[in-house]
Amino acid sequence: MMDAEPGTEIERGERLKVLRAVEALLRIQRLVIDHFPDEDMGTVAVFLTVAAGSLSVVHRNNTAYEQMMDGPLPREWFRPISGRAVAASCGLARESVRRRLEYLEKIGEIERVEGGYQLCYDVLSRGQNLAFSRGLVREFEHVHRMMAR
Repeated sequence: MMDAEPGTEIERGERLKVLRAVEALLRIQRLVIDHFPDEDMGTVAVFLTVAAGSLSVVHRNNTAYEQMMDGPLPREWFRPISGRAVAASCGLARESVRRRLEYLEKIGEIERVEGGYQLCYDVLSRGQNLAFSRGLVREFEHVHRMMAR
């Protein structure tokens, strides 16, 4: 075992928060496995990265935010994300990301557009995406309550 590094005092309650965070991460991993049993974690990470990039306008535009509260964003509001940006975000090799992007495009989850890739329109309602998303939201709400205790 290694000795603690100087100046790395652990705050009161920090160990418990770390335990709860690890448990949440494992539950999220289980959500992925349960809802996408034929996919690997890297492919799901690439898909979620494209989804977040495509819909990032919501964080900067109140009209987009309000629109998304009521339904899907119009396609023209989606933003492309480059394969290079996906690889940097996921921490995966660019060639691995390229293969996963091609696969996700082939199965109709994302589409290639000028400037990169973006989420297909209203993909939330397809397959296991909605059930997974609802489970993910529930998990984050649960984690928030647990961390606040």
